[in-house]
Amino acid sequence: MINTTLPEIISRDKIPDYFPGLSPKTLANYASAGKGPRYHRQGRRAYYLYDDVKSWLLKNPVSTKG
Repeated sequence: MINTTLPEIISRDKIPDYFPGLSPKTLANYASAGKGPRYHRQGRRAYYLYDDVKSWLLKNPVSTKG
């Protein structure tokens, strides 16, 4: 049986598993520039709340004609 439960907390390196196309390097660059979703640090590792990343992605939708 496949586990379809979404995690509450995701490490930066696992973000592409849940948000395809979103690179950990891009998130690191955004974090250093003070942009992107909120994150939490534990030592050198960065962690994101699933809901924070989802909300950040949904903030600026692109409208298309069609």
